[in-house]
Amino acid sequence: MTLNEYKKKNNLTHEDMAKKLNISLSYYYKILNGERKPGRDLISFIRKNIPEINIDIFLN
Repeated sequence: MTLNEYKKKNNLTHEDMAKKLNISLSYYYKILNGERKPGRDLISFIRKNIPEINIDIFLN
């Protein structure tokens, strides 16, 4: 499941997702738009706290 799929499934806003990931909204948008890839710390956080999100898409 992607970040956006998780957001929709859980009826979250972009702001909610950024808060859940403990990142700025602008960084969240950059990840969604493919302008940035999440750093190791964020990938680790997602893996531990939101295992439904497929982090493999960020590792290519």
